[in-house]
Amino acid sequence: MGVLFSEVPDDFGSVFGELVYILTGIPEGTTADAEVFTTRSDVPVGVKRLLGGEQVPVDISCYMRRLLAPVPIAEGGAGFAVDEGRCVTAAVKCTDEMSPVRTFTGAVRELSEYEVLTTLPMRRTIAWEESDEISLLVPRCVMTWSWTACGRETYVYESPEYTAARGIVTLTVGMPALREELVAAGVSPDGVTGLKVTVRCGGESVAEAQYDLCRRPAGAVRLCWFNEMGALDYHTFGYAVAESVDASREVFRSRGGYAAASVSLEVRTTLWSGYLPRLWTEGLARIPASPLVWRAEEEAFVPVDVLPAVSRFGAGTLHSVELTVRDGAPRPAQNF
Repeated sequence: MGVLFSEVPDDFGSVFGELVYILTGIPEGTTADAEVFTTRSDVPVGVKRLLGGEQVPVDISCYMRRLLAPVPIAEGGAGFAVDEGRCVTAAVKCTDEMSPVRTFTGAVRELSEYEVLTTLPMRRTIAWEESDEISLLVPRCVMTWSWTACGRETYVYESPEYTAARGIVTLTVGMPALREELVAAGVSPDGVTGLKVTVRCGGESVAEAQYDLCRRPAGAVRLCWFNEMGALDYHTFGYAVAESVDASREVFRSRGGYAAASVSLEVRTTLWSGYLPRLWTEGLARIPASPLVWRAEEEAFVPVDVLPAVSRFGAGTLHSVELTVRDGAPRPAQNF
């Protein structure tokens, strides 16, 4: 009797938990190698040597975690896109036996098909120069999306069919691209006050988002972060409460006098969310716990470090969040 997989992890499990395979058929006193493969390469991403026994466990979560590398997709365009860094599809091979293929995500819990991967409400505000993302976990299926512009002017767009592979698919809602579509169709963007976006799989609606058009305040900062559902969320903080410069020098004394051992310079910006419904502030309050946060600028996404947030949840219906950000990479400083 050869090696068998008596247990395998559930599909769409979290890489931040245990992903344990149970193997049987490895004789006691012998060893066997368990190789971990992904659909991205024919070369194993990891190998574990197993000591034979009645039931031999092997946890591959450490290999899966290091393969997660999500990046923002929304860059002004609109349509379906895939970021391979948001999930990993893998299998384990031992001797000549291959386990069933499983897809694992960067969420904090096991997900299910067609879940919308956001921690924020689906009614949102957005400006014409901004972009957003709607990510879903789907099986292999045919997807379409549509958007309806409403207000004094109306317009409806229906996308062609998109064949999605099993995993996470993201719809980028790039407002600059949508604005160009309206102008090309002879519709004035000034007469549009909102957009309704619908995502369908096999003709069935699986996600809907309502966007209210607004003006972006001067000095506003739009953040993008890796959320607890394993995708990316966006929010514009319209209030920059304060900005400060933190400059420091560490020095040592030598025979020639004092000399700088290191010099650092960083700019910190304190942001305030304004008063929002609790569902919004609960999502925003988790930003400092995110391992990846960016500041969305016109030409790029700049990695930032977020200091602990101050969350104010009162007895009423409106609440607020205040947090401070600084660039993730240190600024150049003069140091002889």
